Amino acid sequence: MAVIGKTNALTAASSGGLDTVAVQLIARTISSGTTSAFTSIGSYVFASYYMLQSINLTSCSTIGYYAFNYCYSLTTALFQDCTHIEAYAFRSCIKLSNISFPNVTSIGYYAFQSCRSLTVVDFPKIRGNVLGSNIFYGCSNLESAFFSSATILGSSMFYGCSKLSDVRIPNCTDIQQNAFYFCSGLQTISIPNVRTIGKYAFYSCKSLTQIFGPSVSSLTTSCFYNCSNLSTASFPRCSSIQSWALAYCSKLLSLYLTSSKVCTLAATNALTGTTSCIIYVPTSLLTSYKAATNWTTYSSRIVGI
Repeated sequence: MAVIGKTNALTAASSGGLDTVAVQLIARTISSGTTSAFTSIGSYVFASYYMLQSINLTSCSTIGYYAFNYCYSLTTALFQDCTHIEAYAFRSCIKLSNISFPNVTSIGYYAFQSCRSLTVVDFPKIRGNVLGSNIFYGCSNLESAFFSSATILGSSMFYGCSKLSDVRIPNCTDIQQNAFYFCSGLQTISIPNVRTIGKYAFYSCKSLTQIFGPSVSSLTTSCFYNCSNLSTASFPRCSSIQSWALAYCSKLLSLYLTSSKVCTLAATNALTGTTSCIIYVPTSLLTSYKAATNWTTYSSRIVGI
């Protein structure tokens, strides 16, 4: 096993005989290349090595904290066998555009923050609660994100990814707060298994036109606030709507709440600025909705189906 580590200088322990000078040379001057010698990269090892342009480590399983932090020239990172990426690992690698992590199962917070040349990310092996917060925060050119097995999206995961338009999360059950905050290019998203949407999760997603959440149990505070082009929203299992949840969705025309029980409306401001919205509920609950707390404000717009 070989490990790349860093104290005051770069060191390495290797059964294959790789010495300190060789590791220093790799870390300080490599511009491209492939090696299969290393199984782990320690914290800060390549941090701020501006010469580094490309790295391909086929056997590395773990990338440590801040490992490639501020590698401004890095464009390519290929890690075939890597399973763990720690926090801040690639933060501010502003030229990083080509990544491959087919076997990664966990990513730490801020791992790819401000990697503004990234356009596509695909992590097929991510499962469970293994995604830290702010992972792609400020990746302003990110267009597509694929997490085919992930069940939880961490808070602020795509915060400010203004060009993000294609998101695939078929197995996700929990979208945490601020996850898509100000993703102004997001036009549509499929959330067939999502049960929980955190506060501000889709705040100011101004291109979002429709949302269907068949499993969503509640709409939390400001979760769709100022989604100004949202025209249709359907939540068949929703049991509560919190303050400002759909406020200022000014083009919202249809809101479907078809649960067998009246959905609790925590505050009238949840629908502030949705003056053209018709609220569709089961005919059997029409009278109950019109008389329910806070729903009375919108009684003229509640229609049975």
